[in-house]
Amino acid sequence: MNKEKIRIGWVALLSFVLLITGCSGTEKVIEPTDQQGEGESPLAEEEEVLGEKDKWLPMRFVESVLEEIVGFLDEKTIVYTTEEDGVSSVLTYNVFSGDVTLLYKKESIISEVAIEPVSRQVALFTSPGRGEEGEITIVNSVGNTIYSEAFSASEITLEPSSLAGWEVTAFQPDWSYEHFLLTNDGLDAVDIDVPFYVRVNSGAIAYLDWDPTKSSLTTKAKWNGVSGGERVLSSQAYAIEDMGEYVVVFATQEGKNKGMVSFFDGMGNEVFSYQAPYLSQYSTWQVPFFSYDEVKNVLYIIHPEESGNVDTYDGLFQMYEVNLSVKEKRPLFEVPEQANLEMSTDGRHLLYGVLTSEVIHLETGKREQFVFQETEQ
Repeated sequence: MNKEKIRIGWVALLSFVLLITGCSGTEKVIEPTDQQGEGESPLAEEEEVLGEKDKWLPMRFVESVLEEIVGFLDEKTIVYTTEEDGVSSVLTYNVFSGDVTLLYKKESIISEVAIEPVSRQVALFTSPGRGEEGEITIVNSVGNTIYSEAFSASEITLEPSSLAGWEVTAFQPDWSYEHFLLTNDGLDAVDIDVPFYVRVNSGAIAYLDWDPTKSSLTTKAKWNGVSGGERVLSSQAYAIEDMGEYVVVFATQEGKNKGMVSFFDGMGNEVFSYQAPYLSQYSTWQVPFFSYDEVKNVLYIIHPEESGNVDTYDGLFQMYEVNLSVKEKRPLFEVPEQANLEMSTDGRHLLYGVLTSEVIHLETGKREQFVFQETEQ
């Protein structure tokens, strides 16, 4: 189960408690010009044929079923998981040669996988079933096991850490939680008394200050520096995410039918913010899918054209480019749904879709099918 599903479960728990207990950067938005048609990508002003070195070979699945495309190990290598006859596997795929490498295979459920591109390592958690004792494992880019240890958790999140390794949060069936730092040497407990936090590159902590004794759909997002000092980033936050040198906070606004997306640097200073429509989901709000290009300092994010509910919204979605260096947001093109986004490590391609089954070539704006699930004849 991923971090977003766990966040929704946590908020649902607080909502249940409710039932039984009775800007330093200003928004600069570049709108489409008259010459740019509605839904047309400004990246595709000229027809451009991809060079041979840029030609991606599609992924095809016949016997096995694609479970998830996890992300990029490097500019040409994708990490993904499959399931076949009760056997789960973690593999890599070279988008130019079509070569496949098996990294891990087990008769178990792979519930979480995370990539650390700098060390070219993959961490994963497997278990026979929900709530049963499982195993946390680190493998390298050719499938050699670097670390493996029995580990018990109902749900788990794995996030690459700015301290090297991975930030691990383990949830039990009663929603109690523990935090750890996972490295090649093992697991070390982390003393942070909140369920959801991110550690930015400066080493500072930003977190949602949920009070489990009180019911609330939003809470304060706070920043805590390495040398001490605390400040409130938002008073009505519902989600917080890590973006390398930045933290992005998703919040509601009192009396407004739009949410606020705000970016803060490693010192807790607001860099840029903008308003955007959002969709309600269960007892909370949907976190937009996004992917960050750390080299270009550009975020790609999807928003609905108007606010609504996840289950009933039938409008279109717009993908935006948010440039944090110049503090501006511009529309790129319409997309049919709010779905996964995964940025290639060279910043030239985006995987998009529920199973990230399409590739968007950002230099041309061309979008094409990349994953094909075929039936064996």
